[in-house]
Amino acid sequence: MKVNLQDVMDALDMTTGEESYWYDADDDCFVRAGERNEGHDLIPLPDHYEINDYGIMEDFIEQVKDDEAREWLGNAIRGRGAFRMFRATCERFDLTADWYRYKEQAYRWKAIDWCLENGLEYYDEKPADLPEDEAEEEEEPVMIRTTEQNIRLVEINRKNLVGTVLLAAAYLKEMKMTAEADLELARDLLEDALEKGETVLSAVQSGQPVGFVMAAPGADFLVSHLYVKKDFRRHGIGSRLLQRVGELAEEEGARVLADIGPDNRVARQFLNKNGYGRIEHIRLAKGEADGADTVA
Repeated sequence: MKVNLQDVMDALDMTTGEESYWYDADDDCFVRAGERNEGHDLIPLPDHYEINDYGIMEDFIEQVKDDEAREWLGNAIRGRGAFRMFRATCERFDLTADWYRYKEQAYRWKAIDWCLENGLEYYDEKPADLPEDEAEEEEEPVMIRTTEQNIRLVEINRKNLVGTVLLAAAYLKEMKMTAEADLELARDLLEDALEKGETVLSAVQSGQPVGFVMAAPGADFLVSHLYVKKDFRRHGIGSRLLQRVGELAEEEGARVLADIGPDNRVARQFLNKNGYGRIEHIRLAKGEADGADTVA
């Protein structure tokens, strides 16, 4: 089941200091907090403080180009009646339409974040085209956010695991570790990694996982699994996943290592392209060697 992103945004817009909402996953609807449906899977939406309309106003002010308008808006949100004064100041400088567009975009990102945090796939119904006489508008204020190919990187935990289980099952089958897509084995793989404290990141598009990486932290971050669905390959997704692991390792003062088989030319080329060089590593197995090593 996919969640309508506009419905999430509408529920966020109705949230106040006294009233918040839950998503009823069984009935695919939003209900007021406290209106519990017995036995239903209820997921809380961000509350008034988490939405933080005041913070959204501050962000909007920072991107206003007119110095005078920016100064007036900054003064308007200080003290009592901040929201009322802010709206009045937007009207004074003809910024009301810009503000509502900016706020809508901010709510869209919050709705997307909520879906990703809870492992919910979503779809976004775009507004209908405006009539020709209303189509020419000033450029919409821009919220700077990385959205390359509409792909987001999400840290996986037990709460948002389900979508990545399906992807991991496809991975195990493609790697010929299982004959068929084995969901139970895929779940065990991911849950075991989380139990051991490994980092699991998923690349998602509209809430649907399309790639994942698993890395065990320590003195070195060892990448154990990296996978991208066929239809999404050669678009930089694997590189972004690997780059994020590198950022996490750098925060800990560690390197990132990846073990690959001697005949895995594709993986070697991919790692070389992302700046990984070979370090000497010899692994011996009794009865499987094709030659003898001499020990001095």
